[in-house]
Amino acid sequence: MKKFPLMQTEVLENIARVLGDSFRGLTDDELTELFQSADIPDIMPLAPRWIRLYNAFSDIQKKTGYSNNIIAFIHKCMRPTRYRDNYSLFLWRRDNLNVKLIFAGLEMTNSGKLKLIKPADHEYIDRAKEMSDQLKKELHNRMAHPEVIKLCQKELLVENYCAVIFEAQKQITHRIRNKTGLTENGIELVREAFAIGNNDKPFLAINDLANDQDYREHSAFVNLLTGVFGIFRNPTLTEPQITWELSLEDTLDLLSMFSYLNRKIDKSRICI
Repeated sequence: MKKFPLMQTEVLENIARVLGDSFRGLTDDELTELFQSADIPDIMPLAPRWIRLYNAFSDIQKKTGYSNNIIAFIHKCMRPTRYRDNYSLFLWRRDNLNVKLIFAGLEMTNSGKLKLIKPADHEYIDRAKEMSDQLKKELHNRMAHPEVIKLCQKELLVENYCAVIFEAQKQITHRIRNKTGLTENGIELVREAFAIGNNDKPFLAINDLANDQDYREHSAFVNLLTGVFGIFRNPTLTEPQITWELSLEDTLDLLSMFSYLNRKIDKSRICI
């Protein structure tokens, strides 16, 4: 049996984040099943899913000296028969895995199998790192929110800036859900979290709602957030692949808007 070399820590983490995604990742029961079938000890069964994956992957690599068990896990996870009723989910996972796997010299095919490819060369990696460093520098100059600066990873910039914008939208979703305990997605999540109820109070308010000006500000924020969720929903749920050509300037402007949204969420408070 071919022995696959160890995967770098960054690659493992990014694979874990895709397969452990809160919206489109594996369930806890699926993780348990796949760990057993790939002969990977589940060393942190109560951890959040992506952390559970990352630690299990890291542990098995260290024990075996190879990444074969991780390859087996991915093959079993991405077997097309698992996606008979949800092929769009297969496409989302495949496309997002491939962005990460290129750094390990692997690619997921339409059949759910990994094939060896030429790893991202130094020029390719250097270009992604250059884009990442430039974004970070410009965002620091704009005093952007720390959560937005965290998005400037070279793994997200292997093709263009598009993936960073989708991650920024997903980041906002995670923060609202974590703060409220709500489980909705997209525009429905915005409505449930911020819409003014019968008692003239929302679930989550961005200010004290002490006067008309506060209510107008809150309503304007809801409209902005609704527009963002309408425009920047991840289209790979329904389409194989979408790429937008974004300039550095457009990307910085968009990330500055997400920085503003993050700061408002920082200051928001539960009213109900």
